[in-house]
Amino acid sequence: MSTSGAPPFTSVQEADSFLTTWTKDLNQTIDVSFDPPGSLFASTPTGSQPTTISFYLIEIVPVPSLRGAKRPPLQANLNYLVTSWGQNQHHILTQCMFAVMENPQLEVRTDPLPLVVWSSFGIPPRPSFLLQVPLRLERLERNVPLVREGRLLPIPAHVNVYGRIQVPNAGRNNQAISLSAAQVSIDSLNRSVTTDTRGHFHLANVQPNAQGEIELRITARGHTLTHTISETGAADAPVLIDLPLPLATLNGRILTPTNDPLANARIEFPNEKQYVITRPDGRFIFDGAPANLQPHQLAVMQNGRPLTITHQTNEWLFQQQGSGSPSEPVVIQFKL
Repeated sequence: MSTSGAPPFTSVQEADSFLTTWTKDLNQTIDVSFDPPGSLFASTPTGSQPTTISFYLIEIVPVPSLRGAKRPPLQANLNYLVTSWGQNQHHILTQCMFAVMENPQLEVRTDPLPLVVWSSFGIPPRPSFLLQVPLRLERLERNVPLVREGRLLPIPAHVNVYGRIQVPNAGRNNQAISLSAAQVSIDSLNRSVTTDTRGHFHLANVQPNAQGEIELRITARGHTLTHTISETGAADAPVLIDLPLPLATLNGRILTPTNDPLANARIEFPNEKQYVITRPDGRFIFDGAPANLQPHQLAVMQNGRPLTITHQTNEWLFQQQGSGSPSEPVVIQFKL
């Protein structure tokens, strides 16, 4: 491609300009928009939309700085929600996604997009993918004068604390699963963050205590665990924390009121940021379901429409701690 400029960029404006030129190089007939998908759909009557690719900047995520002799640059990732509209929209979207995958400086994210995001746009869920574009700002070296005399005072080093929280033996075949929506706190500093859909967390510029330790408190689904990072140097490497929780594998099937299987329905636990899609026979397997799950806690949608539960023919069946799938699945019926 003849596109000028390349990632990483120093501003969002540079990234938007690159995506516009890059898309035009890919296909001159494509219009480019940076508006939310809902406004793009509502502004043009159905059937008359021009072929359009929408790059909606949905998230800016800081990235821990690299350590070295030089002053490290400031880094972040721009996450764009990419959708398409108009004629040949699915072909254009896949063409764009494959072109991104061929670019080593761009990345296609695999995080699931919660249903609440589409609801905020006011449109049903539609084909899309998340594009990650790097952002970096170089910083000048500080010109610090040499001190020839004076008293040296110890200054506690500030570090980055980041890593992933998982629940051991909670998935099928005793595999660990990532724990989303967990709160990671440092009580002494009054700092806290929440893990993302992959269980990742990041606390920047943390000062250890006098013993060089950092104490984390992890709270999730009514349980609390304390984890101490005992060596200051270890705080600049990813931390993997196991949090044993009473989770289960839910094996189920969704039927219509006429006992027909309901395929391609999306089952989501709204508070957990997790979902699965039913197979053609209406069956699904959900790893990491809360062991005290109640039917009303499930959010089920098909073709953008929420479904309402009408009858439950069996009791909830769980297989604790990933030891296998139950032989008889849960059967749930929903009103269309």
